[in-house]
Amino acid sequence: MRVHQLRMLDDVDEPRDLTVWEKYRSLQGGPAVEIRPSVSVVIPTLNEAARIAATIDSARRDDVEVIVADGGSSDSTREIASRIGAKVVLARRGRGPQLNAGAAVAGGDHLLFLHADTMLPAGYLQAVQETVAAPGVVLGAFRLHIDRPGLPLRGIEAAVRFRCALLAMPYGDQALFLSSRVFASLGGFSEIPLLEDLDLVRRAKALGRVRIVRQEVLTSGRRWDVAGVVRMSLVNQLCVLGFNAGISPRWLAEWRDRLSSADDPELLDGSGTR
Repeated sequence: MRVHQLRMLDDVDEPRDLTVWEKYRSLQGGPAVEIRPSVSVVIPTLNEAARIAATIDSARRDDVEVIVADGGSSDSTREIASRIGAKVVLARRGRGPQLNAGAAVAGGDHLLFLHADTMLPAGYLQAVQETVAAPGVVLGAFRLHIDRPGLPLRGIEAAVRFRCALLAMPYGDQALFLSSRVFASLGGFSEIPLLEDLDLVRRAKALGRVRIVRQEVLTSGRRWDVAGVVRMSLVNQLCVLGFNAGISPRWLAEWRDRLSSADDPELLDGSGTR
């Protein structure tokens, strides 16, 4: 007698497997079932045609929707993003307004906010789902790795790890994520000229714990390439100190731009802010 292995069949036992059920229902002529994504990844952009495809590709999964919130790009950023399957929305320029505009059209149970020059790790989806489901955790983020060699940048990474271990205070370049419900309860991002990420984390900590997962995001070192590691780090830390001291974010943004070669576009991140 001979042994023959039959074709492998699909089952439905995890949220991402619901796409199998939807396909079956459509083939049988049944009513369509709306499939809600597990995670919505929101990416603020401004003239990121050279980078946006790779960033979107790092985020795309079966159970994920990718939303590009564009602040008025003059290049082909929106066309590229739309062509490779991202949902594109136009928003008022500025990271806070753009992130809020993306979140407003998101359908996912969880939201992940990703800078346009940052790549997500391969296992990020499971990390997000497990972290948000942990008791008492309201917000998560990833460890930071900068895509440039050199001891100064390794020092910045070490300083970020120390800050997160001591204060549980990740910044936006670490890909912040939280449930849609918690984001709504926080009222979204404050639409201020800078440090909207710090403001959101600070408000989230009043509701519960912040957790940093072991996986690393890979972020571009372009800001440090142009401004220099020492100068860029010093400007950033002075802005944080001023923000914590109650100085107006608008005044801090104007001061930072004067100090950071404001006429150099490479110092602008994907949302048009530094």
